[in-house]
Amino acid sequence: HCVSRLPQIIAGVLLGALVERWREEPHLNRNRWAIVTDLLSLFLLATAVQAPVRQWMNGTSARLDDSIGMEAVFLPLHALWLAGMVLAYRPEEPERVCCTRVVLSARLLLALGDISLVLYCVHIPVLFAYSMVFAYVTTGDWHLAPTIADYDLRVKAPWWHAPFQWILVLAVSFLVARWFEAPMRNWLSAAGPKSATHSAVEPAPRAAPTQQFGGQAV
Repeated sequence: HCVSRLPQIIAGVLLGALVERWREEPHLNRNRWAIVTDLLSLFLLATAVQAPVRQWMNGTSARLDDSIGMEAVFLPLHALWLAGMVLAYRPEEPERVCCTRVVLSARLLLALGDISLVLYCVHIPVLFAYSMVFAYVTTGDWHLAPTIADYDLRVKAPWWHAPFQWILVLAVSFLVARWFEAPMRNWLSAAGPKSATHSAVEPAPRAAPTQQFGGQAV
């Protein structure tokens, strides 16, 4: 799974370098980037909505196959969308932004963005744990699937369990972000390069101040 994300990681690094170079261009057409970003937002939202519908109609394995293919095909569109989010911003006129930036600036979405990494890391383990407990309560057996290679769960919770599952995922994500991820990030930021620099390089002695006497520095 981590290896499958390498193309996105490499594309993100390259995109960041290009955007940093483009964003300072004086003749950049920010209105055009705003329109492109908003149109891509509608298209990508439609592709996201089809995923649960596809899973409900054809099963988890079919949705996973579709998702892998769509991620590869739509990678350039995702890169273009992210670039547009940055290039549509006007530093001198911050109120004139694209609709996508306005929507994603909502306080709730900003909070979800702060925990997005934790949410991505913990949602599968939390959902699996929920399914294991549900399987044990209903059948007395906690195993998720007949074999480790099976995609489909042995016992599936009814569809109306989904809100409770995702409330649990969000609660765990906020707790992990608050009590582990944020302190760890702050510790790494404070104790990493700065302490290494200060320990390796001693500050140079300050020169004694000079005074002028009779036109000569003493």
